[in-house]
Amino acid sequence: MKSAIFWSALSAIIATPLAAQNVEPLPPQGQPTQAPAPTAQPAQTTNPPLPGQTAPRPYPVPSAPQTAQPATQQQGSAQLPYEQTGDQGLSSYQPSVPSYAPPPPPSYKSSDFTTVVDLVSQSPAHTRLTQLVEQDALVDALEATGPFTVFAPNNTAFMAMDQAELAELLKPENKPALDRLLKYHVVKGYLASSELVKQLKRNGGKGSLPTLAGQTLVAGLSPEGKVTLTDPEGHVATITAYDQPAFNGLVHVTDMVMVPAEPVDPNAKKKKRR
Repeated sequence: MKSAIFWSALSAIIATPLAAQNVEPLPPQGQPTQAPAPTAQPAQTTNPPLPGQTAPRPYPVPSAPQTAQPATQQQGSAQLPYEQTGDQGLSSYQPSVPSYAPPPPPSYKSSDFTTVVDLVSQSPAHTRLTQLVEQDALVDALEATGPFTVFAPNNTAFMAMDQAELAELLKPENKPALDRLLKYHVVKGYLASSELVKQLKRNGGKGSLPTLAGQTLVAGLSPEGKVTLTDPEGHVATITAYDQPAFNGLVHVTDMVMVPAEPVDPNAKKKKRR
């Protein structure tokens, strides 16, 4: 009985045409198959969630696909440092070039190249002393490294000197006396006024200064606090200008010519006492 029912149903299905079975026929050969239509999304439920459950999330709305922008719309973007520009294919990036400029020359003062002789010869108040130094050939000695401290008498000091005595010093046979006179105004070392005053105050206001002539000058402080120089004959000179710098020493200006004592002749015969 069951087999008879089965065979009768099978015969009915075979006899039913394909269109009645909702089966789409195959497309003719060589034509593309149409894409199936998108299926509708299930309707979202509006039922409130049960206690302890969360509300269902809505289905996302598909957005329209973004089309690629043409290359002409991307020209406003910033140019990269190494991006090739122009027809030559050169890079627009220019590396910084290091500077090899020589350093500026060091600054020098005029005293860095000036000797004590230059200071005296360039002073309009020491034209007489410059003449005597050049005549005595003392220039080479005072242009050495030194240092030297020169007590330079001005023109007024030489005018106050006995002119007949000065004329005798200018004679060629009296050149040793002139050399001794000039060297009597030169002291070895760098003797600034501040150091000189400090030493004088430490020694009770007086001190001796050995000169290039082999004799000493007596230095002191005047009641006004100025430095004075005294020679063996009692001439007192006052320093009127201090600390004129040179690279090999200092120059102090004085208002009096210092005269050294006559040297003792060791070959002179001593007088016998009776």
